[in-house]
Amino acid sequence: MNKRTHILFAVSLIVLIVTLGAVSANDESQTTDQQIQLQGDNTDIIVSDNVEKTSNQQLDTAKETKNIKSATYTITNDNYGGYFSPEDGTTTKKVQANDTIRLSGEFIDREFLIDKPGIKLIGTKGSLITNGQIFITEDAGNNTIANITLNTTGFENAIFNEAEGVKITNNNITITNTDGITEGIKNEANNVIISNNIVNVSGPAIEITWGSGEREDLPYTLGIYTSGSNSTIENNKVFATLAKDAVNDNYGTIDGIEVQGDISSVPYNITIRNNTVNVTDGRFVYAINVLRCLTDVKVVNNKVSAYGERYVDGIQMGNNVTNSIIENNDVYGYCFNKTVFADDNEAIGFGIITTCMGGSSSNNITVKNNRIVLNSTITYGIEVFKCYNSTYTQNNITGEGLYSMGIGSSRCGDNNYTNNEINLTGNSLNTVNYIVEDIRPANTGIHIQIEADNTIVSGNNIRVYDKQNRSMGVTVESTNNTIVKNNDLVANNLYGDNAVKVGKNLNNITVFNNTSPYDKKDAII
Repeated sequence: MNKRTHILFAVSLIVLIVTLGAVSANDESQTTDQQIQLQGDNTDIIVSDNVEKTSNQQLDTAKETKNIKSATYTITNDNYGGYFSPEDGTTTKKVQANDTIRLSGEFIDREFLIDKPGIKLIGTKGSLITNGQIFITEDAGNNTIANITLNTTGFENAIFNEAEGVKITNNNITITNTDGITEGIKNEANNVIISNNIVNVSGPAIEITWGSGEREDLPYTLGIYTSGSNSTIENNKVFATLAKDAVNDNYGTIDGIEVQGDISSVPYNITIRNNTVNVTDGRFVYAINVLRCLTDVKVVNNKVSAYGERYVDGIQMGNNVTNSIIENNDVYGYCFNKTVFADDNEAIGFGIITTCMGGSSSNNITVKNNRIVLNSTITYGIEVFKCYNSTYTQNNITGEGLYSMGIGSSRCGDNNYTNNEINLTGNSLNTVNYIVEDIRPANTGIHIQIEADNTIVSGNNIRVYDKQNRSMGVTVESTNNTIVKNNDLVANNLYGDNAVKVGKNLNNITVFNNTSPYDKKDAII
């Protein structure tokens, strides 16, 4: 080599050595996403194996990130500014798509704005975000938020997602506010999995603005929210309650899991399963609420409880929801007024509601094999209102109150109520305050009323006891073309067909072969 060549080679060698020496010990470069090694006892990313359908759709739609170079960074509260802007939480140029960010130690008053595809934000053992927020923007996608403990106040939501293909899993979230919006996890994108999280929400009980406004039809306090298609909410533990010294309106509402659609998009394929949901202390509380312009929603295998003092409901679905299922859930409700209001409506407990609250009716909903236990001044195991072509079958309903109804149906035809087990106790001696429900309180197993043509009530096992001997097994009022057959009915001293009450001037009402244990005993003798 000539002299010029020797000089160029020496300069190149020096540059290479300096570059290699400058790599931080914390910036462990990796060749592919699959080679990232997450250390620590608490860094396993847990995503359930039960999300096959949604996961496959995510793979089809998420941004391709394999075979792209990525890096892993461990950051602390002290070096946070090298990776996220202290002003607005956006990532710096150092953080690129598909990188993994490991959080170590406590982060105080820090925001994490994930704005690039494929970034993974992972908590390590003992890490904690205090008074901060995680925000995944629509510019991101195919991200993972996992193993993070976040305890915050002053923000509207602890985790807010706008990006497709995101997994939010195995996090421990606590958010507390006394006024304004208070949400644990909020998702507004498609193809998202929210799983294995513990979500504790303490917020205000503010009256919902129905039909208009920026917060249209939504409670101010809720645990998990989604409005995207191909979404899965599973294996989460959600606790939502009224915060100490928080706003508590007369019609203030708190929800556990909330799903809402939009008429312009009609979200579809949404699964809510294997969650434990506990909602308490608001005057109006819903454990799981599925409302407005949705199709193919599955609410299955959840254990939910709702405790309040005016109106509680385990699961509600309605306002133009179609082709959906509520199946194999355990529902518990408890509702009694703590304070006597002279003009207040009475305390009511609902197990499951399929409904229309001023919007469009719902169709083709199956409510099957749910276990419902209610204790309230007035109880409705299942309420059906403007919901058509639907099936309610194999549910087990226990209700205890002054007035207890198993299933109440109004203004909805072409429905089947079959093979349900209903056990109710009441005491109609006591008077109750006025309520606004279309279906009036009564100690009745199944009640069908008003424009509910082509209804079938069959194969149900119903036991109703009213201390004042004013109970009925099945009642049919103000509707035609209804069949009540092959039920096993006991209502105080009324048995079989005699426990069926049919209103006057109705057409084509068939009451046939309804029996009781006493009839069967007589037959054997």
